[in-house]
Amino acid sequence: MADEDEDDERTQQPGAGGDVPWVAIIGFAASVVTVLGFLGFQNVGEIREWVASGPSTSAAPSVDRYAADTSETDDPGTTEDAETTEPSENAETTTAETTSDEDEPEHDPTDLDDEATDPTPFTAPALLTSSFTTERTRYALVASGAKPCTAALGMTDEVRTALTGYGCSTSMIGVYRIDDDTAGDDEQVVVTVQVVPFDTAADARGARSSIAANSRWDFGTWCPGSGAGQDVCSTGYSAARKHLFMRHDHRYLIGVSAVYANLSSTAAAEPWLTEAAAAAVSASGPRNHE
Repeated sequence: MADEDEDDERTQQPGAGGDVPWVAIIGFAASVVTVLGFLGFQNVGEIREWVASGPSTSAAPSVDRYAADTSETDDPGTTEDAETTEPSENAETTTAETTSDEDEPEHDPTDLDDEATDPTPFTAPALLTSSFTTERTRYALVASGAKPCTAALGMTDEVRTALTGYGCSTSMIGVYRIDDDTAGDDEQVVVTVQVVPFDTAADARGARSSIAANSRWDFGTWCPGSGAGQDVCSTGYSAARKHLFMRHDHRYLIGVSAVYANLSSTAAAEPWLTEAAAAAVSASGPRNHE
């Protein structure tokens, strides 16, 4: 059962001229060391210049983040009038036992509100989708794993404080890229999803409210070990244009960051980033566990 609250989202627009970008890389050295260990992740300091024309600036599609197929088909069957005959006095009557196979009750969604009753395993298949699609393209999971809650490069201090304050120690990380081998760095979008478990749904709501109270929140990024996107884990992340989404789903908090692989700061990148982040946050969480 998906949470019905609206998602929190924001876009970082890099400062012009001598303005200082709002994202601060907190504990940068420590974060980079951790990032390097994630599935062979590596930090490349030199970022290629934006060499290709920007993507389409058409409006991003509306995303139904909570839609679920709840329709039921009632099939009352057909009733027919049947002729009945009273039995004779000497007729033997028997009573037959009837049994019906009833479907087992569905899983109670409120079980997901508490770690003690939540049946969802803390694994990538249970919390992350293998792919998701947008109006423009398809994204595929290229790296995943359990990592410390506050180790992402570029995670802002208010996010770290909220996550640790409400008791998170480990989160499930997923990194997605456009599922097209022909997409180079100038066309490639990298999406980082972090699914953060808490003891209770109340803790997840509290952490989300604490983070959203500060307009400069960012869950940061993780990077694949090779190919397009490996350069995202660098100081250039703080100045890149990005789109961020956050929502909570029962006892889980889900944070998403979408950036271009070449860390572009151009406004033309925004439509692609917005729809990628929106689709990723919608597709992630305990709903992936059957």
